[in-house]
Amino acid sequence: MDGSIKKKLEKRNERIINAVIKKANSICPESIALIGVYGSFYTGDIHDKSDLDLCIVINDDEGWKLSSCFILDDVAFDIYCTPWDALEDMAEYKNPYITKLLDLNVLYIKEKKFLIRYDELKLKAIKRLKEKFSIKDNENAEKLL
Repeated sequence: MDGSIKKKLEKRNERIINAVIKKANSICPESIALIGVYGSFYTGDIHDKSDLDLCIVINDDEGWKLSSCFILDDVAFDIYCTPWDALEDMAEYKNPYITKLLDLNVLYIKEKKFLIRYDELKLKAIKRLKEKFSIKDNENAEKLL
């Protein structure tokens, strides 16, 4: 990818992340725990129409006010929040979106305790994935099909 396009995308992403943080501080200051990037900007597999996949971890229902959808430069964005209980389900491998725990570049942390909690869930997920696949795992997977 052309370096100038990559810089443009990185600046766009920075503006979006800063806007989310500003909105959170304005309308629900205690709700946001951390923000991380996953998806193509985590893996580096980006192109000029790549969207920004954010994992916005929220502490309470007020945090849902941060959710938004918009189009910017012909790219659709979904700003969606993830509550702690969803991350806990991921750590127990009850949720298929486990990449939010395993492949996340944390960019913003409201308080250090939130990063500690996140890291504990990540370690739990890694440990869980090393276990032998069980009948219960199969039943959990079937629920999602």
